Amino acid sequence: LSCYGQLNEYSDTISRAAIKGSLKFSTDMLVNYFNAKHIAAEKNIGIKLRQPDLSKKYGESVTVDLVDSKRISIRGTIDEEGRTVVKRINEYLVNIELKGNLAFFEYDDSKGALEALGRLAKEKDLNIVNTNQVSSSDRTKAFCFFELDSVPSTKIFDDLENEGLVIYDKFGNTKNLKVHHAVGIVF
Repeated sequence: LSCYGQLNEYSDTISRAAIKGSLKFSTDMLVNYFNAKHIAAEKNIGIKLRQPDLSKKYGESVTVDLVDSKRISIRGTIDEEGRTVVKRINEYLVNIELKGNLAFFEYDDSKGALEALGRLAKEKDLNIVNTNQVSSSDRTKAFCFFELDSVPSTKIFDDLENEGLVIYDKFGNTKNLKVHHAVGIVF
């Protein structure tokens, strides 16, 4: 965890919030700000507070890196309107307000992928309220989020990671596209 700007003086409190949020989905235990570090230690989860690199000029923001067999890095802030906003997920520069029902996808970048995700949402009777998609700098992968008006089944995300996306070209041919990450979060 790295806290930039004046947030650095609150890094212990912010780390407790990050741990609480991380453990929320991986334990049945009641996790709160007071016991979060203790439960993390019981689960052999290490917490490292890094001194921020002030030359990066990230303003008042927090970067959290979650590391297990994979690494996920998320940077967020509170914007001028008081909204909690994610500005970066891994290499993707985004602007996602953390509210409502969100679905996140990382997949191999290809024409028709976003259309296939939209078709999947329609088939599962999910209404997309807001969406945004960005490609990686080398255009081999893409990241997309949907804000939905209802909570999707977790099976949708498992199926996507296991089976991928089916994409149709203009001639009706199909190909299967790899989905690297698919997850839904409710705020």
